Amino acid sequence: MANVNISLKNESGDISELVGASTSRPGGRSSLIGKFGVTIAAMALAGFSAESEANIMRSLADNQAHIDRGNQFTLSGRAAQGLGGGVVSMRITAPGTSVAINYSGVAIRSFADGSGWILGTNHPVGDLSGSGFGHETITVGLSGNYITSGETRLAVTQSLALSGSGSRDLNSRDMRLYFVSGGLPQFPPMELVTMDQVPLNSHLDFAGFGRWGTQANGFQTTTGDVRSFVAQYASVGTSGGYSNQFYRQALTAPSDTTPSLGRGASGYSGCYVGYNNSLCGLVAYGTNGTIFQGTTGFSFLDANTISEINQITSVPTPGGVAAFTIAAAAFGRRGRRRD
Repeated sequence: MANVNISLKNESGDISELVGASTSRPGGRSSLIGKFGVTIAAMALAGFSAESEANIMRSLADNQAHIDRGNQFTLSGRAAQGLGGGVVSMRITAPGTSVAINYSGVAIRSFADGSGWILGTNHPVGDLSGSGFGHETITVGLSGNYITSGETRLAVTQSLALSGSGSRDLNSRDMRLYFVSGGLPQFPPMELVTMDQVPLNSHLDFAGFGRWGTQANGFQTTTGDVRSFVAQYASVGTSGGYSNQFYRQALTAPSDTTPSLGRGASGYSGCYVGYNNSLCGLVAYGTNGTIFQGTTGFSFLDANTISEINQITSVPTPGGVAAFTIAAAAFGRRGRRRD
């Protein structure tokens, strides 16, 4: 698409938590944003941008409808519909700092002891590790608003990058499993569907946590709400250099009169991408800015990926699988930024 910049998986639903945050480092050394650098430009190179984090909708008047729709995709919302799994809020923090990345994930399986598995993106973990942080803390929120709910967030105890996943590599998939050892309600497994079962020109459901805005009004204040929109899966082609072996994208066009039409960008990384109430992918990248027209790119599920997910998540413990502790995770090759 002409004159459209593709954001390379830029993150954080709360950019204010990053900009200007003073951090203390071991040994008494302080710096601005730790090893992310002392300027906003350095943050952009690390994959953070204040320009592209939102559920872009047609009008401010649509906001509540997008929130109401989003709540249908949470664990409680899907349970009320007799469906399994649901979208959750994710947060990764570098201990001893105020650096925090808010993103999204999908709870796909739980067990009677309160443990369970979240499917999310790989690159938020790679961002902090690649910037010199280790022993990151990752938490999960189950409510429809991660700011006002007052909920106790659940700790991720181990995580595992799926086979072939990289961090900011346009030629690798971008998926990671996160294990929560307690606190999850028991629910039926999320139904997973391969992308070749999704018809072209169908409208996909997207649900996740991030900022919101419109072309006419720009970005709005972060509220912490889950939101949902739809966009059309119009082609197997991709833009921005992303390989269609691992990625697909949905198109948002102003001429499309479908209700709840929208577009996702950063902060929505890891958000639910679904067809007929089944998960077919996770948002990975999107068009920059607040222009309504654009693309929402996502890592998609294929037969091999679903087989690996089912094998790993079939047991209520990461023991016996090659799960990595967060501090020791390997993040694969790092891709170069392409705008």
